[in-house]
Amino acid sequence: MNMLLHVCCAPDLTISGKRLTEEGYKFDTYFYNPNIHPENEYFKREQAYKKLTEIYGLNTIKSDYNIKDFFNSVKHYDTEKRCEECIFFRLENTARKARELGYDSFSTTLLASPRKDFNYINEVSEKLSDIYKIKYIKNNFRKNNGVSEAAFLTRKYGLYRQSYCGCSYSIAELKKYQRNSEIQRTQTLNELTDENERIFLNSLMKKTFLKVPEDLPFSYLKKYGLHIFKVLKPRIIFINKNMINLYGINKSGRYKIENWKAKFILW
Repeated sequence: MNMLLHVCCAPDLTISGKRLTEEGYKFDTYFYNPNIHPENEYFKREQAYKKLTEIYGLNTIKSDYNIKDFFNSVKHYDTEKRCEECIFFRLENTARKARELGYDSFSTTLLASPRKDFNYINEVSEKLSDIYKIKYIKNNFRKNNGVSEAAFLTRKYGLYRQSYCGCSYSIAELKKYQRNSEIQRTQTLNELTDENERIFLNSLMKKTFLKVPEDLPFSYLKKYGLHIFKVLKPRIIFINKNMINLYGINKSGRYKIENWKAKFILW
């Protein structure tokens, strides 16, 4: 089957491309994402996509970057509807392009993204399949630890990994989330600690790597439990295995603390 695969980003292509190849599909890739803003961000993501297609040996189909078309299609919608229209906009272009170029099917790496509405993607793709008379290939790339494998492959190949969805609206939403998150963390610290502790813990809130007990004395872990790591939110926590074993963590890896994941390196 000759398929045109819409690619939203290189990280999602890692697992999508790998599994489609393993399943025997013949496909070309199509990086169509005029929603991405600003332009230099678009080129960062496009370069990561091209790097991965070279690694995987995949063909690419040229696409246009015209952000005005995207804005014209979504400017009248609120957040939820705007995101749905963005998906529809890109997938309709993909289905139409696949039909024009003689492919017999299409699909999308959006199916690999844990933050995208899986059911909506399938629903709108089935409609586009009927409109353009071309088969839609549904595949749940997230199952069987697909999200974790995609993250591993992204690191393995040294691919650029974006910090926001893509459009200018999502940049504003990210900044708002970061502000609210910072406020919430500060409020939590105020509720948990006395003044001296607050001053000390605030000094640790910007740290990427947190060492226990060198940076954070073990007494804080005994007093507040694993919750203290969620408040500080370091990217990586280095800790003696004998200290952390008491909390059910017995080897290095990622662990969920409430609704937040932390990476622990045990020594």
